[in-house]
Amino acid sequence: MNKVSKSLLVLFLALLLGSRFSIFSAQAQDDKLILEVTKKCDFQYSGDSCVAELKITNNTGKVLVGEVFLHINYQGICGSGSFDGEGIQARFSVNNVDWLNFSGWGNGTTVVSGFEIIGGETLPKLKIETVPNLYPGEYTFTLGLKGTTKEGEQVMAPPVVIGGGGGGGASAYNLLSAEAQRVDANKDGKIDILDFNMLMIHWGETGTGNIADFNGDGIVNILDFNLLMVNWTI
Repeated sequence: MNKVSKSLLVLFLALLLGSRFSIFSAQAQDDKLILEVTKKCDFQYSGDSCVAELKITNNTGKVLVGEVFLHINYQGICGSGSFDGEGIQARFSVNNVDWLNFSGWGNGTTVVSGFEIIGGETLPKLKIETVPNLYPGEYTFTLGLKGTTKEGEQVMAPPVVIGGGGGGGASAYNLLSAEAQRVDANKDGKIDILDFNMLMIHWGETGTGNIADFNGDGIVNILDFNLLMVNWTI
């Protein structure tokens, strides 16, 4: 689907669903830099560790200096909102070469930068370890990627949810039905405009493992949109 067709589709859906929400934003994916999740990083208990596997595709024809952003959203008995990074260690590796440590958390986000993104596909990994006394609740890991050419041109890949998990205790996400959990793209325990935005970002894409392919049939289309509306919570 080209950008014009996608824009028309977004406009049509906005008019059709105006009674359900009034304002939304949708972002078309930039195919110059693509970030995909090939294996999610999910843990069940505090003290667990996991490794997310990712594929980065650089279609700029140039070597980029990379900057990756890890954001953790926390929902649980210790309060919600910005996560300060306490209890979670994360390291990023490109092509299994060197692990770069995430540090300096602020408002739930930390950054690793200064690595090269070569042309074509690279296979990075993100390792996440939690302490045994991690706050009970639900954690969602979201990753964003930016690349800069030596001339200073910047390209962005839309953020992806790479996984998460619970350190014990009930969470809003766990209270959703099994079907609704499949539609909750950002794992925040609500089916709302953020999940709709994720659907629009990936609209028309095919293949397995797509975060917006809610029904798992290998294509993001009207059937996934219908599933989103059936489970809408806000």
